[in-house]
Order: sequence, then structure tokens, then C-alpha cells
Amino acid sequence: DYNLPYWQNRPTPNKQGPNVVWKDRFITLAWGIKRSGISLVVNAETQAKAERTALAECRRQGGIQCEIDSTMRNGCIAVAGWAPGYDVAVASTGRDREHAEENLLERCAARNNKSCEVQYSACATPI
Repeated sequence: DYNLPYWQNRPTPNKQGPNVVWKDRFITLAWGIKRSGISLVVNAETQAKAERTALAECRRQGGIQCEIDSTMRNGCIAVAGWAPGYDVAVASTGRDREHAEENLLERCAARNNKSCEVQYSACATPI
């Protein structure tokens, strides 16, 4: 039945407007063993480009055995333990900044890291 209030209040779509096409963007975090190098690439056009650039930047910073930690499409990454004095760096992803940071704190708690705090977060957003 199309007489429901939902249908009555629904706006008429604009059929003459342009088709909107969102372009995905990627965010990638890479780091070397013992935090010897770290790189965060934001808003890359492809996953391959994000990962390739992150690894290259990690190595350029003197990273040893750089590896990809996290990659997200149109999402966010939060990082803790990035600063001097932290033994282990931890990262987590989420669909938005709030979820990435919440997930990070949950990961820290699971590792019994009581002093863990979000030190950096960033998002790749579609354009």
C-alpha cells in the first residue's frame, strides 16, 4: 500500500541531476620491527598504491623489515604507542574515527596495556 506516511513524505528524486559517483580512497599503516620506521598513507587512489607508498616511506625512514599493519577502504586507522617510551605500538581500524579509536582502546585493554591512549588517528574518505 503506497498510502503509508513514509511514501507520502518521501521527496521526489531529481531525475535531471548528474549521477554522483564516489571514488574510493585508501589508508594504510606500515612499520618496521621495533618501530624502526613508520608510515601512514592517507587518501591513496588504490589499495596497491597505498601499500606500496607506505612500505617505501617506512624503508626511507630506516625501517627494518617493514610490513603493512592495516589498510582500510574509506575508513580510519587509530594508533597508540607511536611515541618514545612505548614498547609496543598498536593500531586498529574502523569505519569512522570514533570506531577506530574505540577498537584501538579495546585492543589495548585485551593486551593489558593500561597506559594505552590514542596518539594519532586519520581517515580516508571517498571523494
